[in-house]
Amino acid sequence: MRERAQDLELTTAEIQGPYGPFTVSERLIQRIWAQQDFLDPQRLKTLSGRPLKVHTPGHWNFEEGPAFREAQLTLNHALLSGDIALQLYAKDWFAHSHHRDPLFNPVVLHTVLFPPRPDERLAYTQRGRRPETLVLLPYLHHDLEAYAHKEAVGSLNWYADPKTMPAWKDLPGPQQKEQLREKALVRWGQKRAYARQRLQSCGWEAACHQMALEGLGYRRNRQPMATLALAFPLESLLGSNKSADELFESQHGRWKLSGLRPANYPKIRLRQYLALLAQRPDWPAALLATLNLLRQKRISEAVSPQLRRRLNFSALRLQFQNTVWAGCLTGSRLDTLIGDVFLPLGSEYLGWDGFPWWFHWYGGDVPEAVKQFLKPILQGAPLGNGWNQGALQLFLEGGVG
Repeated sequence: MRERAQDLELTTAEIQGPYGPFTVSERLIQRIWAQQDFLDPQRLKTLSGRPLKVHTPGHWNFEEGPAFREAQLTLNHALLSGDIALQLYAKDWFAHSHHRDPLFNPVVLHTVLFPPRPDERLAYTQRGRRPETLVLLPYLHHDLEAYAHKEAVGSLNWYADPKTMPAWKDLPGPQQKEQLREKALVRWGQKRAYARQRLQSCGWEAACHQMALEGLGYRRNRQPMATLALAFPLESLLGSNKSADELFESQHGRWKLSGLRPANYPKIRLRQYLALLAQRPDWPAALLATLNLLRQKRISEAVSPQLRRRLNFSALRLQFQNTVWAGCLTGSRLDTLIGDVFLPLGSEYLGWDGFPWWFHWYGGDVPEAVKQFLKPILQGAPLGNGWNQGALQLFLEGGVG
């Protein structure tokens, strides 16, 4: 099959997220369209306000021309068939000269991720016809970083295949590890910068409260958790008898629940957090004491299977679990919270570089694709948070470089 010409012009956008910049590609929009992964497909409206229903998204076009061919739509209650062009911005239609290209004459819908400016010109074809414009951003299930993260994880399998990515496989093992470590340092810097901003805006206890709730929301529900944390500060919850149901209802309509495993349901996580506040209302102080304990221990950045045993990581993990969080959170979710929240916050607040601890800490919640990608690279060395984060950063940036 001939390589599709538009693959050569697929564009990307760099978005500033809470943990630093991440990349969104046109390929991601195409996948969303192919799967019709919308919050409510029955409520789609074009930029002009016309109701839109997608009967079939069309077939993915792997040759020149629009991304999807022969889609079946109802637009403003009228049946319509034709091609679908998908891009990040409305201006990309003209940047790629689609208005001069006869291959784009059958386009009936120009789908873009970001809304155009009020004064921005919209698509028209070589024949002068003006297809409707659909802006995807208001209809997405997740925030953009969650989509980008999912796309990056999906690409790990692609890069792990020597048939599709020989350049990565040809790198010597030490060079692969060094690239991953460099990317992990980037990720660490982003998390510290986010913690620094939060500490500067609200101080230690409030930062602990806000970032812990965000962490319990995972990527899909981090935003409603962040809003909830601001609406219900730590001091307002202590002794308030607020229930998880009340807190959950305060963000009604904002939760993204489709496909969540039961253990990750926001109401369950809120219940766990309220149990923590009931048993350990001073948990930020307990966290600070535990982080000071880590700061006093010497740890090498060198990777060693014996390192966790020598420093008794299992006992330290129990310290976080029982002394800091009163047994209200365990397992990989606790490890994720330690990596995403506790260690970056502690490093910023104490003026201490906790990178070696962060790098060697247990991996936490990590997709299976990441583990499979890393196994042949590490060759028996323990999987850990730093390697996981390095792999994710590598692909959030768009690959090996």
